Parts: sequence; structure tokens; C-alpha cells
Amino acid sequence: MSGREGARNVCASEYQRCDSPSSISPAGEGTERSDHGKTHKERLAYAAEGKHLHCLRDGVGGRQALRRWPNASQVPEGERVKKIKTIADLTPDSMNANEGTEYGTGMLEDSLRFYGAGRSILVDKNGKIIAGNKTAEMAGQIGIEDVEVVQTDGNKLIVVQRTDLDMDIDVRARALGIADNRTGETNLAWNPDALKQLAESGVCLEKFWSKEALQELVGDVKPPDGFKEVDENIETEHTCPKCGFQWSGGK
Repeated sequence: MSGREGARNVCASEYQRCDSPSSISPAGEGTERSDHGKTHKERLAYAAEGKHLHCLRDGVGGRQALRRWPNASQVPEGERVKKIKTIADLTPDSMNANEGTEYGTGMLEDSLRFYGAGRSILVDKNGKIIAGNKTAEMAGQIGIEDVEVVQTDGNKLIVVQRTDLDMDIDVRARALGIADNRTGETNLAWNPDALKQLAESGVCLEKFWSKEALQELVGDVKPPDGFKEVDENIETEHTCPKCGFQWSGGK
């Protein structure tokens, strides 16, 4: 197998893995750096030894995470990221606790039709929607199929830049800001059963509501299986973040 053959594209199912030959400079001769930071000669040497440089690539050809695997089938399941090409590749959250409202749904449709997409939605590595279920649903209904994917681990703020709007001269930009906030306000209706199910699965809802408001919204919640009652006999380990001293809060 030649070096260039070893650097061919390798794809596994819907999860894209590649050794893109386009990242090798034909005239590199050891000086040009590829997207992976390897020179032309280094990449050919790896390919000749069967040590292909595979990567997990996002859907827009952006940042790539370098991994060394002999072939695509050996990628650990936990490191695979679904390739998302269209809105059809997204999976709604079956436990979405927001039922939405008729009025808010109408506002959401008007906003998308008149102003276009503004705020992004959020999905997990498998394409399941974490936030923005209603937006994705409405976008699909009115014919918005294309998506632009930006992969992140949460350490960077994702900025959506509308190149067709100018807040200094375009009143649509100001109107979009109001539509964004007002739609979120009017299209929110919590499903108590869904919230209770989330709480019983281990989601701490007390971070988002007071105990009184939560009790009024969902009633009594059954603790997750194996959850210990709060008392002084629970063994709790503590470590001081400054000096490293360790102690237990239990008896």
C-alpha cells in the first residue's frame, strides 16, 4: 500500500472518520503542515507503517480531534460523534418537559418565517436535542432543512453571527431580539409529569425552583433508587480545596 493510499478517506457508518488526502500538500516536501500538524513526509511515513492518522471531524469541516486507530471500526463507542447533515438527523427529546403553548407556537412560526433563524439549538454527541426542541420542530415544519453544526465541549461561547443584519440601520435586527425573548416567554408550559419523571431519574430540580414552588408544580417526588435519606449517618467524604485535608461528615 502506498503512502497516499494509506491516507485515503475512511468512513464508518454515519460517523465520519478521515485521513483526508486534501490535507497533504503535494509540494509539501517536509515543510508544509497539514491540519493535523504533521508534515508531508511524516504523514507518508505513518501511512507506510499502517499507522493511519484518523480524526473525528465535525459536520462543517472545522476543528478536528486527532486519534490514532488502525481502522475506523476500532473507534471506542464513547468517542464517536454523529455526523449531522440536515435537520432530519436530529432526534427530539422524548422527555422534553416543555409542552409549549398554542400562542407561543404561533409566535415561533412567525419569528422563523419573518426574521429567519436566530438563536442556535443544542444537541448531544448523538444528535439528540438538549435545548431547542420546539425551534427544531417548527423549523422542520416550515421547510428549513439545512443545518450548520459547531462542535464544542462547552468551554467556548458559540456566537451566531447574522451577516444579513445590522443593528444600527436594520429595524429587523431589533425586532428579532424582541421576538427571541418574547417567544421563549410565551411558548413555555411545564409538564408536571415529565418534570416529576426527571426528578425521579436523578435530576435535581431544586436548582431551578424553590422547594415551595416545586412542591406546587410537581407534588411529592420519589427519590432515585438507592438514594439515602438525609441524616447525620450518611458517610460523606470532604477534601479542602486549599490544603488537601480530608474528613468525613458521617459517623
